[in-house]
Amino acid sequence: SAAGGAGVMLGFGLGTAPSLLLVGAGASALRRWGQRTTLRRAAAALALIIGLTSIWWRAPVHQVFGGDPAPPACHLE
Repeated sequence: SAAGGAGVMLGFGLGTAPSLLLVGAGASALRRWGQRTTLRRAAAALALIIGLTSIWWRAPVHQVFGGDPAPPACHLE
């Protein structure tokens, strides 16, 4: 019914409003923090470390350096 649909939409709106407000506040805080050069460099270094780690983990470089032979990433289940 129309009233039931309106009630569901109202409940959905009330349920998502707190998280939307928190995301907005978090975006404002990140914008302020993003203007700090040190923090931007630390974030870039962290992204680089995560990227290199994920490449190391999935690439067959373990075989080159004498580790356990691992199957290619496309064959993992």
